[in-house]
This record gives sequence, C-alpha cells and structure tokens, in this order.
Amino acid sequence: MEHCVTMRIPLPSAEEAEIAKKTLQVDKEPKPQECKRTISVENEMLIVKFEAKTLRVLRVATNWFLDMLMLSVETMEMFSPSAISE
Repeated sequence: MEHCVTMRIPLPSAEEAEIAKKTLQVDKEPKPQECKRTISVENEMLIVKFEAKTLRVLRVATNWFLDMLMLSVETMEMFSPSAISE
C-alpha cells in the first residue's frame, strides 16, 4: 500500500481504550484490497494505523473511523459510572 497514517488517540483510561478498540474492530473495511486498518492499545492510548492504495481511500477511511470513534466516546461518557451517579 502506498499511503499510510497512524493516529495515537488518548482516552481517559486503559479500560476505555480497550472498549473503544473492541467496539471499532467489529466493522471491517468495505474494500480490504484497497485499505487495511490495524487497531491496538498501549495503556490509555488507542493506536490506529491505516494503509491505503490511494489518498482518497485513506481520507474516506479515516473520516469514517473518526466519526465512529466520536460516537463510541460519547456513548462511553453517557453510560460511564460517573455519568450515572450525576
């Protein structure tokens, strides 16, 4: 693959990083022959690497991923123990 981007996204805790990873890993790339995504966790850091054949595919994949990440984070915030006790 010609184009690559790696994102290191800090989350509040290692547990939330792992939850985000498990949630986001479920959805596979629609065209795996054109784009590959790897997700890992280091402590509270979610690490996502994209490899794509074209910049357009890379842009679409990263935009979609960031939208899904925002949804996951908002959901965790809504249902976290601290949110429930408020």
